[in-house]
Amino acid sequence: MRRTLVALCVGMLLLAIGTVKSWLEHSLDHSIDEVVKRLSATDRSPVRVSVRSPVRVVERADPPSFDYVRKHLSADGWFDETLAVPLKTVVPSPCIAVSFTHLLIWNGQPYTPATVFLAKPEPKVRPDAWKNEEERLALIEALNIQALLALLPSSPDEAGCFNIDNDKLASGSGGGGSAEGYVFAALEHGTAVVKDTDTGEFVSHINVRYFSGRLSGDIFVYLPGKTRPLITSVWWVS
Repeated sequence: MRRTLVALCVGMLLLAIGTVKSWLEHSLDHSIDEVVKRLSATDRSPVRVSVRSPVRVVERADPPSFDYVRKHLSADGWFDETLAVPLKTVVPSPCIAVSFTHLLIWNGQPYTPATVFLAKPEPKVRPDAWKNEEERLALIEALNIQALLALLPSSPDEAGCFNIDNDKLASGSGGGGSAEGYVFAALEHGTAVVKDTDTGEFVSHINVRYFSGRLSGDIFVYLPGKTRPLITSVWWVS
C-alpha cells in the first residue's frame, strides 16, 4: 500500500510540473509576441526581452555583446535573454531557400520545420589578413558566403530560388567558412524571410534566445508560438 501511495504521489507531482512548464512556455511566447505587435510597420529594430523574469522590453539593440552580457549576469552567473526580431515577409529574387525538416532532433523531439529564404549574396573579396575587429568580421562573412555559394545547385527553380536542405547546409564548412553561420547571422539580424511549414504562412518575427552559463553559451531561434527551436548554435565555449 505504501509503495502504491508513493508512486501515486510521484505521478501527480510529475503531472503538476509538466502542466506548470507548459503554461510558462505558452505565457512566455505569448508575451513576446505581444511585445512585437507594438512595433510600427516601418520599425525593423529587434526588441530585447528578458525570459527569466516577467517579459519586458529592455532596449532595442543588436545581438548582445559580451560586455553587455557581463553587465547583465544574474547573481548566480547566468545570462538568459531573448531578442524578438521582426522579419520581412517578401521572398527576394534571386534567393536561396533552405528547408529545415523534421530530421533534426532537439531534447528528444524534432526541431520546428520551416523554410528560410535569403537574398543570394555576391561573392566578396577575401582579405589575406585582418588588423582589427571590423576586418576580422569581414573575413568571416566572406568565408561564410563562399561556403554557402559552393552548396547551391547549378540553376534555380521556376521561382528563382536555389534550394538546399538543412543536411546540406550543415556540410558547408570548407575553406574555413560556415554556410550555416551565414544563415544564422541572417536570422539574428532579421534579413531572412521565414515560412512556417506547419501553417504554410510567413512569420512576422522570430525569437532569438541567448543563454549563457559559466562554461558555455548557446543561441536558440524560435518561431512565434513554438516551444521547439528552428535552429541552434554554440555561442561561446570557455
